[in-house]
Amino acid sequence: DGSFRVALIDVLAKDKHAVAIYQTIGHRNGIDLDHPNCLRMRIENGKIVEFWEYVWDQDVVEEFWK
Repeated sequence: DGSFRVALIDVLAKDKHAVAIYQTIGHRNGIDLDHPNCLRMRIENGKIVEFWEYVWDQDVVEEFWK
């Protein structure tokens, strides 16, 4: 029982890096999630080869998914 969705806000990109800014929204086990996030990606030869996820509050995210 629950819901989860990702709302893309913006994407910024150049040849070597890209950033996606998005909001995660969900409801699960009586817990609501409405949380800003960011993905930073490293690009080589036109492909993503590495990425890092940045969350606003890791404790909130962990509580939602446990």
